[in-house]
Amino acid sequence: FEVENAILFPYARTSFFAILQALQLDKGSKILMTPYNISPMVDIVENLGLKPIFVDINLKDFGPDYDDLKEKLSEKPSCFLMTYLFGYVPNIDYISKLCKDYDVPLIEDISQNIGCRYNGTLLGKFGLASFYSASLTKYVDGYNGSFAIINSNNLVSKVEKFSNKLTSPSISRIRGIIFKTAIWNIALNRLFFNFITYPSLYFLKNLIFY
Repeated sequence: FEVENAILFPYARTSFFAILQALQLDKGSKILMTPYNISPMVDIVENLGLKPIFVDINLKDFGPDYDDLKEKLSEKPSCFLMTYLFGYVPNIDYISKLCKDYDVPLIEDISQNIGCRYNGTLLGKFGLASFYSASLTKYVDGYNGSFAIINSNNLVSKVEKFSNKLTSPSISRIRGIIFKTAIWNIALNRLFFNFITYPSLYFLKNLIFY
């Protein structure tokens, strides 16, 4: 990403928590979100005493519905969490401009879109901050973990301070993750899947439902 301010975390949800905490928002502040998200993202918003508000998505690129986004931004939420889906790239220039026009910080979740670009610029570099989940089902699996990219000098020290307080993962946990990933990759190998995984799943399905 050619940035200096990339900070490591154990989970994407932890990255999001650190960013929200660093913003020092008042209790009850509204956090605008796209609705396709894992539930811990909503849990984090509520845990910090903030209020999640959902913007509709469009069915072309699975980004926000632009009319609904404009209306929701006009209500002055404290920030907008933009979660990209399925590798699709919405009109992030327009989204970023709307956020700037309404003075709403943009946070990008690039967990499903790492490496995607808009007009030559990598997603993750348009907003105030962004984060990536490197868990098992993502495009780049780092045996879990996450990183946050902070595009604001005022924010980076606060996020970094939070990261430095976290304890290192145990060796046994890392070994467990590597073992789980190995099993996953073997099971999804083309030959193994055709001759072992699929027949096993087919047998289990018939066993359970018949």
